[in-house]
Amino acid sequence: YTVQDKGRALTTTSFTSTGCDTHCGLDPIKDSTIKAKDMRVRYLFEGAVDALDVVQDGSTFVITHKESNVKVKIVYSHAKFGKFDVRYEVFRSGNTLSVDAVLYSGEEIDIHLNELEKAGVVSSIEMTDGEFSGIETLASLEEDKIVSTFGNLKVSVSENVVPQGKQYDTIYLERDGVEYKPAF
Repeated sequence: YTVQDKGRALTTTSFTSTGCDTHCGLDPIKDSTIKAKDMRVRYLFEGAVDALDVVQDGSTFVITHKESNVKVKIVYSHAKFGKFDVRYEVFRSGNTLSVDAVLYSGEEIDIHLNELEKAGVVSSIEMTDGEFSGIETLASLEEDKIVSTFGNLKVSVSENVVPQGKQYDTIYLERDGVEYKPAF
């Protein structure tokens, strides 16, 4: 779910214990369990990626186009996926470049979604052909919710895994102090 203002956006990823695995609607999750060997939240760039420089500082990435002054800043302000250690990385392959929050990578395992203690990812992206806004992306935990702000943008989502359909009750998006209704 995303809330945007001009060249800035704040987005959240939440997890449900029911629903579908690799394709929404085609492969229902059974017993709140999925098989995974690689699970990521990814920002993907395609095309002339050789013209892109990337600087990573922890969970913050600045991508600069060498031939223009266009820059993109991606900040993962919160990432939790149960007991798994989340890490951040840049991946290049052919004409693609990605900026990832790696939730799990390794041998294929069963992940029991309803047993994850906490799970959720919040990130921001800003694009400019000048200077970045200087606005910080902040995240905090308030009860069982992840609350993140990026200037006049705000998201709040449950950090708990919930059944499909219930996630809509846990998501709150705001722009300029006004609730922003996402399309579902």
